[in-house]
Amino acid sequence: MKLIISEKEIAANRIAHILAGNGVDKEKICGVPVHHFKIDSEDYRVIGLKGHILKVDFPKEYANWFKVDPVELINAEIEKFPIQKKIIQALNKISSDADEIIIATDYDREGELIGYDAMQLVKEKTLLLLQKSKVFSNYSKD
Repeated sequence: MKLIISEKEIAANRIAHILAGNGVDKEKICGVPVHHFKIDSEDYRVIGLKGHILKVDFPKEYANWFKVDPVELINAEIEKFPIQKKIIQALNKISSDADEIIIATDYDREGELIGYDAMQLVKEKTLLLLQKSKVFSNYSKD
């Protein structure tokens, strides 16, 4: 199965319908919409994120900024915390069946980070992971 991860649900819907036309089924996994279709007997699932699924923050010892020297923040490790738990659960569930994951986020730094975070969450679940990079500037059949 090929898993396509997009930045937003509206993009996931558009990608699925461009690739499969009217042959798209929609299901909910952990309450999250997932589009399912086949192309040449190959199963595809397309899931849309809600932008960032992880929050970046400093460790708790840096929580009171009035007591922290700002210079310390330069070398402080950052931590990532899940903020879209249902989406993360759905990603973990469907990624275990994926033999290829395609990140289809916006072609900018923010989209790259969103895609990277999603990939980091699911890469441990997949036995075979093919990473490919393509650039698209719009959603169309071409």
